[in-house]
Amino acid sequence: MKTSFYQLLMLPVFLVGFNACTKSDAQEIQNQDELVPVKVSQVVADTLRPLVVVSGPIRSDSEAALSFKTGGIIREILVSEGDHFTAGQSLATLDLTEISALVAQATIAVGKAERDFNRVSALYQENAATLEQLQNVTTALELAKRDLTIAGFNESFSVIRAPYSGQIVRKLMNKGEMAGPGIPVLLTTSTNKSDWVIKASVSDKDWAILQPGQQAVVFLDAWPEVRFEGEVVRKAAGSDPVTGRFPVDVRIRTNHLTPAPGMFATAEIRPVISRQPVTRIPLGAIVEGNGKKAFVYVPLSDGRRVKKVPVTLSQLDNEFAWVANGLSGISEVVSAGSPFLTESSFISIIQ
Repeated sequence: MKTSFYQLLMLPVFLVGFNACTKSDAQEIQNQDELVPVKVSQVVADTLRPLVVVSGPIRSDSEAALSFKTGGIIREILVSEGDHFTAGQSLATLDLTEISALVAQATIAVGKAERDFNRVSALYQENAATLEQLQNVTTALELAKRDLTIAGFNESFSVIRAPYSGQIVRKLMNKGEMAGPGIPVLLTTSTNKSDWVIKASVSDKDWAILQPGQQAVVFLDAWPEVRFEGEVVRKAAGSDPVTGRFPVDVRIRTNHLTPAPGMFATAEIRPVISRQPVTRIPLGAIVEGNGKKAFVYVPLSDGRRVKKVPVTLSQLDNEFAWVANGLSGISEVVSAGSPFLTESSFISIIQ
């Protein structure tokens, strides 16, 4: 009876302990049934590379407004808007009546000056002419030759010839109109694939970190699915007086595609602004950010639970976060699903 009494006395204690273990196990099983799906990403050693986005129309670096050197009546324009042309091709001509007459007149003047020179030279050899007379006819001959050179030069530039292979963007004048010296007649653009640039403008903050030679990824609205390579080729020494922003040119490698002048493009540039080692993680990994302070969730070694880790941020953009400290010795962080986690959560890592 004594043994039975002690057994009966211990039975409630055993039942309480068993019930507690059963509840704890059941709670853990329930938590595991409520797994939070997450994605993890590698912590990458990097230098500080913020994202600078520039946009603007694309233009050929070899655009030209072609004109006649001398004024006159346009005899013929040999191209239309949109036409392609090759280097050296004739694009437009003036009526050459007046200019050709000036060339003929200069040619006749040279002939007369040569005869005068020969005559006076012979007389000078016979002491029948003075040195001054010889010098005068020599000068007159040289002047006549220079006049012929000028007339021939003007005649050659009474025809507009293509300085490069390209395309007619706009025809500003037509046959029969009076063209003044240097007044644009045709607007042209080069079709060389290495000549296309984005004419963009940036803030003073972005201008300070952009340098020629930095690589870019370029997107054109005309081909949204294509990623083009690009490079910063120029940045202005001063701001635009109208907008107050700083012009920047980004050259595009268009590969087999041929854009049209004026198409809109966007370039993403990641300049290195600090050589100090930092770590880079996806922006989605950041939770509870406050200034430079934030938290990330780190998966534990069992792959089922997470730990909340404080970090100090260096830089953010719309894709990445650069962390100055807090991730030493950590190789992975939760990059998707973080807002739904606590340190008591159980996770399921998905690819």
